[in-house]
Amino acid sequence: MTAARRRDLAGWVAGVLALVTTATTFLGWGRSGQRTRTSYELVEVAGRAGVLDDDVAWAAPLWFLVPAVCGTALVVLAAHRHAIAGALMTTLGALVGTGAILVDRSPLVAEPAVGVAVGLGWATALSGVAVLVTARKETAG
Repeated sequence: MTAARRRDLAGWVAGVLALVTTATTFLGWGRSGQRTRTSYELVEVAGRAGVLDDDVAWAAPLWFLVPAVCGTALVVLAAHRHAIAGALMTTLGALVGTGAILVDRSPLVAEPAVGVAVGLGWATALSGVAVLVTARKETAG
């Protein structure tokens, strides 16, 4: 398999994982009261309730950029800018994976989608690293 083919395959796998990972953020992640809430609703409720530490409260609104980061990564990948796409996908996966772990460890009743988001998030992060590595080999070789 050629280096370009490996790079394209890694990009394709990472792109699909990024898309599916982002889709999990729209599923029910936790239950508060009788209502199941998506990750976006949980961030909104946590911000209004003031339960976030000041150290992270400023970053909570950035969660709403997850779909934009995914879309940007896919557009950049389609433009064959693999290194940038790999960096975005690694960041996206780590962010979603970490966010899902935080919800799972919170007092909320975690929904099954949280476990899926943890696995997919870190798989996306690792596939983003693979895209970075194959892009680096392409430019170095």
